[in-house]
Amino acid sequence: DLYDEFNYGAKSPWALRDFLTRAYDNWSPQPRFVLLVGEASFDPRDYLGLGGLDLVPTKLVDTDFIKTASDDWFIDFNDDGLPEMAAGRLPVHSVEEAETMIGKIIAYEDVAGTMNDVLLV
Repeated sequence: DLYDEFNYGAKSPWALRDFLTRAYDNWSPQPRFVLLVGEASFDPRDYLGLGGLDLVPTKLVDTDFIKTASDDWFIDFNDDGLPEMAAGRLPVHSVEEAETMIGKIIAYEDVAGTMNDVLLV
């Protein structure tokens, strides 16, 4: 388990970042993309009592006014503001939602494929 290997079993965005860093530094070829599948919460411990799911945690980063969730933090290994990989997230709550979302993406790409032959000016 990723959390066992990289954070002593505790769920943490740091564990995911450490895993991705190790993969980037050691795998051949280097991974170029990461897809996070699962909802994240700005309140992972549910202090607000909203019951939000935090299946794949995100990192709250400082901005000028408040902290905000950022998946780019996971893939900016040297903290220079430029990600080393491309990242995306499917914010799903269940396997069924993931299957539905992936089905819609595939269906869109099948239809959008014909748009590659058209130019609208």
